[in-house]
Amino acid sequence: MKKALSGDPDAQYELGLRYETGAWGVEQDGKTAVLWLTRAAEGGHRLAMQALAHIHEKGLFGVPPDVATARAWNEKLRADNDAAHSRSTLRTP
Repeated sequence: MKKALSGDPDAQYELGLRYETGAWGVEQDGKTAVLWLTRAAEGGHRLAMQALAHIHEKGLFGVPPDVATARAWNEKLRADNDAAHSRSTLRTP
């Protein structure tokens, strides 16, 4: 929780998963899961972006289905993947 509150996207993602599933002694709470996944995704966490796209597409955890928001998260994920690929230092001869 301390790391998540300090802005660590990995910790925010993990906390979101714990609230989603009720793991590690955290009471299951879909609304709080979406909040933490959103913070992680906004911090650049790709798995959180993917999870949010799915949540919005299917209308999970009290979030109404929203194809436009799902598409926006998928596009952000794709753009982030493209940017990571272009930063790669691996070069082929």
